[in-house]
Amino acid sequence: MRNISLEACLVLDNNFIVMLNEYFCEHHARMVAPDQLIAAIADWITNQFTVLKQFAADGHLHCTECVAKEFLPQAGRLRDYLNSRQLQHRDCRVLQNHVHGHLCLAHIDPEETETLKNLPHAPRRLINSTGLSHEDFSLIVRALQLAQDGVRVYILTDDHDLLSFVSWLKSAKPPDFCELLPYIEGWSGLHYLDLIHRSCRISTEQMTSFLKFAMMEHYKRTNLVGTTKGEFIFSNLLDLHGLITKSAQIKVSQRGVA
Repeated sequence: MRNISLEACLVLDNNFIVMLNEYFCEHHARMVAPDQLIAAIADWITNQFTVLKQFAADGHLHCTECVAKEFLPQAGRLRDYLNSRQLQHRDCRVLQNHVHGHLCLAHIDPEETETLKNLPHAPRRLINSTGLSHEDFSLIVRALQLAQDGVRVYILTDDHDLLSFVSWLKSAKPPDFCELLPYIEGWSGLHYLDLIHRSCRISTEQMTSFLKFAMMEHYKRTNLVGTTKGEFIFSNLLDLHGLITKSAQIKVSQRGVA
């Protein structure tokens, strides 16, 4: 892993942002008064973004307008606070706007994403009506735009299909994009956080807690049980557990030598 550089232009998918929001609600919300909850979540997510920006080649976290609109805090654990009337919908909009304010948002026209969907020999399951959406493809388009400056670009997403399409794109090397593809990588958000963990910017305790949360969320996704996609995601989570454990052991041994 020493050959992998953390520094890159970072493009964030909605599911990565949702993971941060839901993690806070699961682990910290009970310790915060309801009238302070939105501010506490906003501060915590800001801190995570600050860590990411330390490695962003241009100092920004990129997203697209259409993907940013998918971040709906009220769709997750905050729904219980809305149902009990401890929060109002306007509070969730405040959080949504706060997150948007930390992202460099780009407008992507549907015509630009259609170019990717219409590439010859693209995997049918990823481009048909049940495959990747305009929003998903918009992140790849944005990555291609950023790569035109000759900088490394990482798409941080936990969408298995989106990661699969990026992998296919790099292997197929379509002529129109061939020169840009070496600069682009698709990363699971958790795997990228683990790289940061190895640089000692995230504690082992925090990283382990992120992983346990992701595993529990995966178990709840009954629509994936017994599917190839579900098994692949779980296998990746197990691999990540091994990497975190090994990294923690190395850190302990190095401290011992010092």
